[in-house]
Amino acid sequence: MKLKIYKSLWGMTGSLEEQFSRIAEAGYNGVEAAVEEIADKEKFKTLLREYHLEYIPLIYTEGDHLQNFLRLIQLGAEFDPKKIVAHAGRDLWSFEEQIKFFHLAL
Repeated sequence: MKLKIYKSLWGMTGSLEEQFSRIAEAGYNGVEAAVEEIADKEKFKTLLREYHLEYIPLIYTEGDHLQNFLRLIQLGAEFDPKKIVAHAGRDLWSFEEQIKFFHLAL
């Protein structure tokens, strides 16, 4: 088994290039970032390749949660992720609403 360590871009400062450089220099295997917040997808993909980093998309849903979930999964898949972290739905939903959402999402 090999442990892989990812650094979230949340809270980091500096340009995207500076962030990737610091992450790679620190020995991380990859980055986690909200897929919807990536302003320049091609630049992000180039930096992943340049610094030999993997990517974990973070997705969170608003509004029409199911449609938003499906759209963001497709967007994240463009980056060949190792996995996807999803903060989908709402804690205040009833158990039945939660089951329905995840049944449809699957």
